Amino acid sequence: MKIVMFAAVAVGILLGFWPGGLAAPKPAWWRWTAIVSMSLLVFFAFWLPTGGSFGGAAMVDVARGEGAFSPVLVEVVEANGSLVSGKDILDSVRAINISQLSPGDQSQLKVGERSILSVKRNSSTNQYEARSIVRMNPIVALPLLPALEERARNLYFHVPSAWFAELAWIVAVVFALRYLMKKERSIEDDVKASSAAAVGALFCVLATITGSVWAKFNWGSFWNWDPRQVSIFIVLLIYGSWFALRSAINSVEQRARVSSIYLILLVLPVTFFIFVYPRIQPGLHPGAEGSGTIGPVIDPAEIWLNPTKEALFSLAFFAFSLIFFWMVNLSIRIRLLDTRKPDEGELKSVTSRQEPVVEAIGSGGTRQGIGTGENHE
Repeated sequence: MKIVMFAAVAVGILLGFWPGGLAAPKPAWWRWTAIVSMSLLVFFAFWLPTGGSFGGAAMVDVARGEGAFSPVLVEVVEANGSLVSGKDILDSVRAINISQLSPGDQSQLKVGERSILSVKRNSSTNQYEARSIVRMNPIVALPLLPALEERARNLYFHVPSAWFAELAWIVAVVFALRYLMKKERSIEDDVKASSAAAVGALFCVLATITGSVWAKFNWGSFWNWDPRQVSIFIVLLIYGSWFALRSAINSVEQRARVSSIYLILLVLPVTFFIFVYPRIQPGLHPGAEGSGTIGPVIDPAEIWLNPTKEALFSLAFFAFSLIFFWMVNLSIRIRLLDTRKPDEGELKSVTSRQEPVVEAIGSGGTRQGIGTGENHE
């Protein structure tokens, strides 16, 4: 499945440059692909149910205290009145008390039927008690991540935002190099570099916002000075200083040259703070130093490796790549139109030179030049 994820990113980047490159208008099929893929991502990210294992429910019980309910995907292997035996996704079999369910719901839990049950562990009886049926016979289900639970749905928007904040810088550096290496420098390369960096700054803001919301409900506050939060804040400062630098230079050529050098010099620090620094510092975020995982997306641990989750991540990376390149494309085309507009003073002089003269002959034989202020007798 990880091959599918990387393939989704690769195809998305390829479509970003094809057809016609970054500056050409995208055809209708391209735009509809971006719209449909993002719509599917939003739909599946919030519609797919979560279904975990008994072990995951036990971890939630320890973390939140006894009495916490968790969704568990089970297959009924034995039914005996108000007590059934269910097998979870890891083939663990546990007894489940379904006496709290309505008679109609109890009748649905037949041997061989699959369902997602909201259950809690009863430590005194070593049984699980079902509160409700989340969904009967689900086709697919997202994994239950004990540390995140339903809040894990935020990952499908937070992680791609952070990835494309870095990709934007790389794209900007490529066109900055093109601008500096050409003997006859083209302002179009600077427009492409600056547009990619500007959209990257927006994605950096989105990653910060979604990460802060996640931190609020997982760590207790919006800002905890976790290495991930510190690194994304530093990257935001780098983007902000780039904006300030460009706005301080009036000369078009000098602004393009200086900002291109700035982009090239800081590509390594940006990469370091996004991908390296959070992994060499202890922190609360998955993948930090001392963490049992290397991140919630590419970790090989069985609890993270759910085909449904990784398929949804593949869709997320593909959809975000198209949206990213669409925004860059629109920014480039708008800015190129601005650069091709004639100067306002030149427009006025041209208008004054080409102002038409309309002559009207009055009843008294007087000709007046409209627009020239001349009277002819």
